[in-house]
Amino acid sequence: MVLAQPVMAQQSVFIGVPMFSEYVPGNGGQENAAGDFDSEFDSANSRICYYLELNGVRNPIGLAIHRGEEGENGPQVVSLTLPNSPDEETCVTVDGDLIAEMAGARDDFYIIVTTPGNSDGAIRGQLSH
Repeated sequence: MVLAQPVMAQQSVFIGVPMFSEYVPGNGGQENAAGDFDSEFDSANSRICYYLELNGVRNPIGLAIHRGEEGENGPQVVSLTLPNSPDEETCVTVDGDLIAEMAGARDDFYIIVTTPGNSDGAIRGQLSH
């Protein structure tokens, strides 16, 4: 006889997010700007590790995850550190329950990079993309 094992929630998930200025609601973001956010959301160890590559983003000052569906602006839930280079892996400590929520409901969260002239985002991408 074979007994079924309980299904465990996935504790680590890899999320790649393409970001574009056209995804920023309203007046849009920084013209001709784009980026890639490649990450691991690890709820077991309460951390998000990521690489960030930016193209055409002038003077980035902030990187964050916000709660909000596509086309909506929402509150910031995680402040992320801007890496010094696209080859530098950066890790931040985040509540494990929040990480699990974001990984399980990717349509409800987005990443933005801000600049002095684009406080609502120079580029943006939903975690689900």
